[in-house]
Amino acid sequence: DLVDISVSDLFYSPNPYNRNPNDKPKFTGEQALTSAIVNVTSGVKRVISFVSGHGEGSITGFQGRDLGLLNEFLVSENFEVTETNLSDIIDSKVSVLVIANPQQDYLESEIKKIKEFLDQKDKNLLMALDYGYSLPNLENFALDNYAVLFNSDLTVDNRGLQIGQPGVVAPELADHAITKPLKEKKLTNLMYLARTISAEEKTGTRASVLVTSDDRSWGKRNAANNGQIQVADLKSFREGVDVRGPVTLGVAVERNYAVASGSKA
Repeated sequence: DLVDISVSDLFYSPNPYNRNPNDKPKFTGEQALTSAIVNVTSGVKRVISFVSGHGEGSITGFQGRDLGLLNEFLVSENFEVTETNLSDIIDSKVSVLVIANPQQDYLESEIKKIKEFLDQKDKNLLMALDYGYSLPNLENFALDNYAVLFNSDLTVDNRGLQIGQPGVVAPELADHAITKPLKEKKLTNLMYLARTISAEEKTGTRASVLVTSDDRSWGKRNAANNGQIQVADLKSFREGVDVRGPVTLGVAVERNYAVASGSKA
């Protein structure tokens, strides 16, 4: 098999208009070469598939809500990235199914397909829901099956306030097998208009917090006015109404965690 690696993946070239003498060309291709070797020698790629058809961002686009950059990162990490339309059968090769910020709710028949997918061995679901959209079927699916509640509030980060962007959140990553690769690579993550979530353990499940805000942040309740988020209104904390941080922004829930074949969401 052949794997294409671009020159820009291997070498950093300084901007010719940058006169900083310390900004010199350097080799940066360790990750690209490692991924290429793994791609060629492993024979099997992990398949992560993004659900489409409900107003989700494009995995090949780079505008607004699109997921093109995430797609490129996943490919560099040795994933095969595909799209899934739930009117069809979910490919058996998919190991991670992603629901990424849909704008329309899912049909009950589509949620049934997701449940059937997760009932199989070694299948996982990543689910992210934006604030401000009516998604009762998806929210009830998360609550009833995994005891995860998507709250009706937005996270305000004090560091975002300092740069005039109250909706920008610099999240904290907890120690977990899922977050370990991100922490090892020292990747900087930013979230915008992040919705808080709550999770409880129920019989047969185990919940682990993955992502939180820092203790200078808060959850802003009722942030929308007539369906529109008023960013200016995020700047003030209302005692007795808003929720003091840190707030939870991401969790992992494992079903049947005492059994090796448990699935995760």
